[in-house]
Amino acid sequence: MAGSSGPERLNRRVLIIWSGKNWGSLRAKPIKEVIIDCLKGGRKHLSEVPSAGWFNPSSGHPTWEQCQQVARILRPNFVAYESPKSRQAALQEELRRYTDEQFELLDIISNNPRILVNGLAGTGKTLMAIEVARRSAAKGQHTLFLCFNRAIARFIYNETEPLKATVRATTFHDYVLNLTDINIPAQVNNEFWRTELPMRALDRLVEDPVTYDQIVIDEAPDLFFENYLEVMDLSLDGGLKSGTWSMFGDFYNQVLYSPDQIVDLKAFEKEYNFTACAFLRNCRNTPSITKFVDDLGLPGGHYVRTLRPDNGLAPEVIDVDQENSVADLVAVLERLYSQNYRGDEIVILSPYVDGLATHLPSIWNSRLTPLELSVRGRIRFSTVYAFKGLESPIVILTDYTARNAGHLALLYTAATRALSQFIVLQRS
Repeated sequence: MAGSSGPERLNRRVLIIWSGKNWGSLRAKPIKEVIIDCLKGGRKHLSEVPSAGWFNPSSGHPTWEQCQQVARILRPNFVAYESPKSRQAALQEELRRYTDEQFELLDIISNNPRILVNGLAGTGKTLMAIEVARRSAAKGQHTLFLCFNRAIARFIYNETEPLKATVRATTFHDYVLNLTDINIPAQVNNEFWRTELPMRALDRLVEDPVTYDQIVIDEAPDLFFENYLEVMDLSLDGGLKSGTWSMFGDFYNQVLYSPDQIVDLKAFEKEYNFTACAFLRNCRNTPSITKFVDDLGLPGGHYVRTLRPDNGLAPEVIDVDQENSVADLVAVLERLYSQNYRGDEIVILSPYVDGLATHLPSIWNSRLTPLELSVRGRIRFSTVYAFKGLESPIVILTDYTARNAGHLALLYTAATRALSQFIVLQRS
């Protein structure tokens, strides 16, 4: 490296030779692993070099006292302050670096016109869906990018905004509302969204066809209803059987909006002739969180690999009772604030709209914001459903009850939103 002194260049060279790694891989690993690798490499190197006849691996050195002295030199006692801004920047850099490893799946997608990626939470499905749209735009293809959740749609829209000339990113329901050009009734219900609106959209598409070169769908299980698929079929050049499309989702554990919905992938594959791909490498969460999720024993298999290093922050499950649950949540928030976390690094989730966050003392009102507003610097709160597909450094799940069978899928979803730390306030 230009400007480095001779000893510094020599030390770096020794580190690389002894560890058997290149300099970039050394920087990507925790310092503990780097030092251990270097020591192992050094012992191996000295035992093989004839000029190091003085080295005797069985001599019993270094002694424990010598090890302690070396440890004090290498790791003296001190306290280092890391600002919230630098911590957030380091986290985002790490996420981008490991997400890049997932893009080898794009080679499979580029060679298959119709592909369904069935991946566990945290495996980078949304970012890959966005990359598919980017590559489609680079070819000049007009792409329809659909999802169910409004919060995810906002993220996708912002990410693909430079591509708006050829990529249209929106929720499915906003898409069909635009097609039909009708107003939402004052007394709206599921019948309107599930039946009436898509049927009106189908009539419009038959009368006045609008087709895209490709359709990309994120969180696809939420849209796996027959009449929704028929709308997509008429919106795609060649239809779902012969056209080009990519669907991404967790078809085993994250069908949250319609828990009674049954997604028959075998029947769908027989009908539409596509390539299926399982995606089980986690690039969002830490190993402690992925182990917590794996231990839940949900269907869909386990993560085959966690790409990020661990940070030593194991998920916390705190038992609370109804009477003291607000005080317990305040205690958790005060602890996080004392650790220099910013409000916007924290999100509080609940299975319910009127969850515990809405009952905090008035002194906390100025520190909270509903998810849809997301005021800078404030703690966000929402339902688990609304936060599906999003992420936050710290996620706190409140109002969770192990006795409620429906809460298990919500626990899975909430845990996999956490980038650094996951805390559960569990009601007894």
